[in-house]
Amino acid sequence: MTLESKAKLPNENRDFDTEKRWHKSLTTEWFGQQLYVFSELESTMDVASKLVGKDDSEGTVIAALSQTRGRGRLGRQWVSSQGGLYFSYILNPPIDKAAHEVAQIGLIAGLAAAECVQTFVSSQPWIRWPNDVLIGKQKIAGLLAERQANTIIVGLGVNVLQDRQALPDIATSIKLESKAGASLDAVLNVFGARFEIWYARWLSEGFDPIQSALRFWLQGVGDPVSVKTGNALFEGQSLGVDGLGRFLLRLDTGQQKAFDQGEVTLLRPIET
Repeated sequence: MTLESKAKLPNENRDFDTEKRWHKSLTTEWFGQQLYVFSELESTMDVASKLVGKDDSEGTVIAALSQTRGRGRLGRQWVSSQGGLYFSYILNPPIDKAAHEVAQIGLIAGLAAAECVQTFVSSQPWIRWPNDVLIGKQKIAGLLAERQANTIIVGLGVNVLQDRQALPDIATSIKLESKAGASLDAVLNVFGARFEIWYARWLSEGFDPIQSALRFWLQGVGDPVSVKTGNALFEGQSLGVDGLGRFLLRLDTGQQKAFDQGEVTLLRPIET
């Protein structure tokens, strides 16, 4: 039975030629082996969520060349102009995994995204906890992980081919950061390959290897930062993430505080 007959995916704006070409370029084992590409969607997350309970095979990817209502964290809109790679994919982790699996999987995706971007650019990408990948101070990728029943849906947007005029001032693209550039299908393939590796390690070894690897990629580990959560603002030294994927802050009192959510901002380094 095809996915369309079970879940009634929209055929409007379906880009079968791109879909076939991208699928052929994939070297992954299970990521994207069910791949559906659209020239435009309101949100790949919304379409992927409709598959849950109908055809939510592990690694199914819904991709769009542009989005009119791309979703970011906290209900924010993700600017989804032509030239970017926008996709969501479905995971079915074992139900006995930790309660914080959404946060952990989000960080696994962030780790894979940072490694993917590093493949194509010369500058060091950084992960801004919990869901952004930066080059310097400019965003090059963002992700979102949501739980629906026993399924996790991960959404990712990567700026790949955009020129400066197509992006906000706070954003950059692989094209702008690399002389060689990249194709959308190449970025999808590299991300999928890196995610498969880290996801397999998480399933077999838990979050420890991911926590260790993240110390290299997390922005500002050891530096003074602020964390804004709701109307509260905390300042201290970044300690990275704990074993549950929460952001760890050492306050001026020496106390450590863990955050499930919040906005992290680097502070000016303290001069000695």
